Amino acid sequence: MDSFNEDLKVLDLNDDYDLSVLIDKYENTLKETLQQHAPQKRRIITLRPLSPWYNEEIGQEKRNRRKLERRWRASGLCIDRQLYVKQCETVNAMIKNAKTTYYSSVISSNAHNQKVLFSTVDKLLHRKPEKRYPTASSTTELRNQEEQYAQCVKFINFQEVTEHEIENVIDKVGKKSCELDPVPAKIFQGCQKTLLPIITKISNESLQSGCMPEILKEAVLKPKLKKDSLDYEEYTNFRPISNLKFLSKVIEKVAAGQLLEHLANNKLEEPFQSAYKRFHSAETTLLKVQNDILVAIDNRKCVVLLLLDMSAAFDTVDHELLLQRMFKRFGIDGQVLRWFQSYLQNRTQSVVIDADEDSESVHEAEGPDVSRNEYLHEGGWQNVDNPLHELEFVQNEMHSFHLDQEHLEHRQCTMCKEAWPTRQNLASEVYICYRCKRDKKSPKKFSAENDMDPGTVPA
Repeated sequence: MDSFNEDLKVLDLNDDYDLSVLIDKYENTLKETLQQHAPQKRRIITLRPLSPWYNEEIGQEKRNRRKLERRWRASGLCIDRQLYVKQCETVNAMIKNAKTTYYSSVISSNAHNQKVLFSTVDKLLHRKPEKRYPTASSTTELRNQEEQYAQCVKFINFQEVTEHEIENVIDKVGKKSCELDPVPAKIFQGCQKTLLPIITKISNESLQSGCMPEILKEAVLKPKLKKDSLDYEEYTNFRPISNLKFLSKVIEKVAAGQLLEHLANNKLEEPFQSAYKRFHSAETTLLKVQNDILVAIDNRKCVVLLLLDMSAAFDTVDHELLLQRMFKRFGIDGQVLRWFQSYLQNRTQSVVIDADEDSESVHEAEGPDVSRNEYLHEGGWQNVDNPLHELEFVQNEMHSFHLDQEHLEHRQCTMCKEAWPTRQNLASEVYICYRCKRDKKSPKKFSAENDMDPGTVPA
């Protein structure tokens, strides 16, 4: 890696280069240097499963077992067979103890990390989801069909930064690479210090100029079945996962941090949001709802739970409407707004099926994959025209309270929920709301009836 880093140090960072030329020079230099030091070759290798519990002591005992096996097969004596069987039992016991110790340590040290726990359990149970795709005569036909479906789906997604800040961003993003990156992630780790100056320069140039370069808006789309139990012949059951260049993800993360800081400093965050927000997961929502229901029941009140379900909400966000909200509601303007406009426009993507990529199969995408951009979840879209805020305004009630029948007519709530997705240009599910009436004779009992009168939409 020393010679690799030395060759990278000759990278020309001339200020006269514009952003696109600078990125091209960055990627081409990495590719050429990698080809010079590690030219691509074809080899047949054997992939063995990773055994983190394995140690040298077990390896030594396995070698002893192999010696005893060869001795027994050569001599055929009963005593040699007994020694071999005893050594097999010793090795098996050592492996079992090593596995138990290792996985117990992993589970205890990651008690609050669900990702590690689930991956560990899947590994222990040998559960690996099988890749299944809709029926097609070839991967080319399947890829074309996936592209036609992906084109129908809309995807959503400044202050100078220092090299130290970029280094922290890289640690948060994770050192992962995709097919579009000039060098693999492991090689990038070895030359990260050398590349920090140019990565910092490119990030600042992009943010300060209000431009996301075209070359960083390319994506490799890998369809993944949402659940193994779903019908893999239906394209709607696949989640289109977009893989971007590492450099693109770094710039996104820098923009995300500054946008979230702006929202926090100016108290523009949605206080009732859970998920895609630090310390506000789905569990906190469930605890809050359960606690409110139990408290209301203890106070002998009627409880109505109305749930709003969106169908791929963030895949159908109108970009122009999103930018208008960011400008009008959050005060985002100037170069920052121009950067988001550039970020959302002229994106391209290609579909990859089991690492079989057709380089010619590139088409324009509707937008970035918003599902992984937490700053658009938390900022630009979630905190706008909340129907519960409208109820609060119309009924003079806080939406964290449990509203009595005389304060909140369900027809208004239902119509508000029907009108809100229409204004957001979202595809919504069918909403059904029941009005609960308290039985006058017995306060502990109540009945539910369906009211078909839509009433009027709150102003």
